[in-house]
Amino acid sequence: MTEINKKDLRISGSTNAKALANSMVEFFMKGYNCIEAVAIGAAAVNQMIKAKIIFKGMITQVGIECSFNESFTKVIKEDTTGIKFIIKII
Repeated sequence: MTEINKKDLRISGSTNAKALANSMVEFFMKGYNCIEAVAIGAAAVNQMIKAKIIFKGMITQVGIECSFNESFTKVIKEDTTGIKFIIKII
């Protein structure tokens, strides 16, 4: 069984999608095998979706295969709901 080495991220509406995609690739290259990113609000979700599209294009060039899952999540500190994006190496 593979040990999970997870990186948690918080996405905001001002997050640069290309920079986020580059960071996600770097995390996987450094040995992380799971990224969980939480986005709260429409602008943050939009930036995460753009980063996901850019990221998918980048990882296909280096031969990394990933699975993508999205779900609602409760953000207790802010008493609100966000969207959690889970990206795992296959």
